[in-house]
Amino acid sequence: MKKNDFIFLLLIILMIFIVILFKFFYKCFIVETGSMHPTLKIGDLIIVKHYNQYKIGDIITFKEKNNNNYITHRIVQINNNKNFITKGDFNNVIDKNCITQEEIVGKVIFHSQILGLIFYKYKVFTVTILVIILIIANLVSIRR
Repeated sequence: MKKNDFIFLLLIILMIFIVILFKFFYKCFIVETGSMHPTLKIGDLIIVKHYNQYKIGDIITFKEKNNNNYITHRIVQINNNKNFITKGDFNNVIDKNCITQEEIVGKVIFHSQILGLIFYKYKVFTVTILVIILIIANLVSIRR
């Protein structure tokens, strides 16, 4: 195997690994409101990871009960029923609904405004998947 082919194969494996990580272990979201300002800004890319336990102060993303919206707010209290009470850093009042463990997508482990702009503007994740498919298709056709 030539050196260029080996490097090319390693890049494909790395891209597939990244896609698998984000499909099964991490979730990406773009912040759409200013409710967590100044911690998270509109347009920030956030990476969320699911944990079995959460504590006061954690910034979590959860799915709203009444619709399919995702919200990212900080846990400010945990009540006796082990439900979480959340609040946006910029908001004056706590959220009206308690959050159960099952509704939590995960805890914010990373955020970046620059990556958010790139992902939002250019849909890099979608483009990456398309590039992987094209590369694999090209490799298959070359090998024949």
